[in-house]
Amino acid sequence: MSTPDPHAEDIADLYAQVGRLTAELDRVQAVLEDLQAAGPPAGDASVVQAPPFLLLLNRASEHYRQELAGLVRWVNLVVVPNYGREVTGAAPWCAQWWAHPEAVARLHAAWLAWQGLTDPQTGGVTGPSVWHRDHLDPALLHLRSPQGPFSACMTNPDSEHHEDLLLPRTQQLPGNPN
Repeated sequence: MSTPDPHAEDIADLYAQVGRLTAELDRVQAVLEDLQAAGPPAGDASVVQAPPFLLLLNRASEHYRQELAGLVRWVNLVVVPNYGREVTGAAPWCAQWWAHPEAVARLHAAWLAWQGLTDPQTGGVTGPSVWHRDHLDPALLHLRSPQGPFSACMTNPDSEHHEDLLLPRTQQLPGNPN
């Protein structure tokens, strides 16, 4: 005579729980798909929007200053240390890059693209490659061109091409004592 399995009832209960959880998961997944298809409700303040392109902001606004401060941190922590090759007459760079509106515009556009393309959820696994090819490389080619915005800075560090109203001196570079 065979003895009944003492765990049979527990196993049956577990199968039933898995079945209920699977049904609940399917229901939640269907609701999420419906919400994604419908899009966010009009005027939903919880929807995160990408920051606007810096040139569209008023230079005197706090929003502009905050966005520019974030850009300065990103350029100084990501771009310069990783992509800042030797400075030459054929590939100039200005230590006061933030004082050149063209540089700010091009680098800000690259930063916005970087924010989307380096996130695996939005950029996928090829996002970083696309960012290099389509955003960073063209921006640096223009900025570091001998005819680019930094060309005068190679011969005159106090170039009249610098605009002083972008950031207060204390915020220009992280850790800058000036």
